[in-house]
Amino acid sequence: GQVAERLGIAVAADLLVASPEGFTVAQFRDVTGASRKYVLPLVTELDSRGVTRRRDDVRIAGPRLPAR
Repeated sequence: GQVAERLGIAVAADLLVASPEGFTVAQFRDVTGASRKYVLPLVTELDSRGVTRRRDDVRIAGPRLPAR
């Protein structure tokens, strides 16, 4: 839902501030404490909305990532 997406955007933004070169699904999972089963669809949705972009095994900032 919208709450999960907003939290996902906040987590992605924080991870990208800490590591501008990108983050992995495993890092996102570790920060959220959620299982890969739930994290992977959320990260994929962030990619599709332009918040993040997938580059090999990492997610980098997309054009729609809010400024932090």
